[in-house]
This record gives sequence, C-alpha cells and structure tokens, in this order.
Amino acid sequence: MKHRLKNVKGTFLREQVELTGTDGQKHTATLNSETGHWQLPAEYAEVRTVNADGTTTWTKRQVYTEAQQDGGMKFYIYEYTRQLDENGKVTSVETPTRPLTTYVSQKY
Repeated sequence: MKHRLKNVKGTFLREQVELTGTDGQKHTATLNSETGHWQLPAEYAEVRTVNADGTTTWTKRQVYTEAQQDGGMKFYIYEYTRQLDENGKVTSVETPTRPLTTYVSQKY
C-alpha cells in the first residue's frame, strides 16, 4: 500500500535561533518564510578578505538542520573557506567545519 501526503504543513515555534560559530560567538539565524531555509546575517554568511599578496580568502557559511525524533533540532553552521589567486581562481579549499547547536524539544 502506498501513502501520499499532500499539503503537509509544519509549525516552527521559533523564527530565530542563536547558533555558535567556529569563532565561539553566537550568531542569529532567521527562518526565511518564503524558502523555508535558515539564513545567517549577510555580513557573516559570506566574507571575502583581500590579502597583502593580492590573493583572497573567501569564507561561506550556511545553516543545516537535523530534526530529532524527540522533537528537538540540531543546527549546524556549515563553514568552508577557499583561497583565490589574484585572478579569482580557486587555489585551495579548506576542510569544512560544522559547529553544532542543539535545541531540545519543549513539551507543552
């Protein structure tokens, strides 16, 4: 027997969450009601730094989630850094990091 679900809706009890980054600081992620994705502030989500030698360090961050069976939610800030040469060509990619913040289920 096959089951099909249509028009499934979920309720988020939070529109903002505080997540810990690799820098040890708290960063606010906001739920985008249009896309359903969690977004970090633009100035933290993507940072390009021009180095003294003309190369660029480019760091990007995105929020990933894992719903837990007990109703809790695990949030990760997926962070990766790329090094670019003077022409903007990627020369190296660092190993991504995923610091975890967990929100436990609140029973009502």
